[in-house]
Amino acid sequence: MAYYFFDLAGEIAPEDTTIHYNAGFLANDLGMYEEAKKHFNLLLDVEEYDKLNTYYFMVQILSGQDENPEGAYDMVMAAREEYPEDKILAEYEIQLLLQLNKMDEAMASIQEALKSDPNNAAILLRSGS
Repeated sequence: MAYYFFDLAGEIAPEDTTIHYNAGFLANDLGMYEEAKKHFNLLLDVEEYDKLNTYYFMVQILSGQDENPEGAYDMVMAAREEYPEDKILAEYEIQLLLQLNKMDEAMASIQEALKSDPNNAAILLRSGS
């Protein structure tokens, strides 16, 4: 019921980012991925909003439930433009490049990520792959 109340509140106050984040979070948790994407996409359109967690959710939904690694990769690249130093996004980028069988691009991303974080076990593991 909480999701439906947040969804309704989002219709009443569409500018309230907290409502949309909570609605998206709950919808995702309930397996209502289209509804989650609706609310998260609204947040991505708000220029001054801190979108990092929203990007994480969207990448996970696109790559997992939607089985759309290309869409997830596009989302990661949009996120990296706003958050170029985020290590989780760098890991997502590498993982998606590997899934898309873009090995040369994946190795270039791995080498770039290792410059700023040479002891990152997850990136070193992907490098070994």
